[in-house]
Amino acid sequence: MRGLAWVAALLAVALAPDLYAQDAALRLEMLTERIAKLQAQLGQGVLVERSNRAMPEALRGFDAALREAQARSRGAEARENYVLLALLWKEYR
Repeated sequence: MRGLAWVAALLAVALAPDLYAQDAALRLEMLTERIAKLQAQLGQGVLVERSNRAMPEALRGFDAALREAQARSRGAEARENYVLLALLWKEYR
């Protein structure tokens, strides 16, 4: 999971040339951290009911943010990185 966070951070800082693309990439990073936190809570039995309710929303948010980031990406390298992130995301889910 931390690998996805690092990929999203890399995209946010290095590959997002305009403000809108950067915003989408930053949301991806935030959502990866949220998903990791929810999984940790579920695994440790902390706030299980709340985490179970929040997880589907976080997953949908990541899907939407990834689609938006892909649509707003500029340049071939950024698009390739988002395609790689999408493949990793499918494997994760």
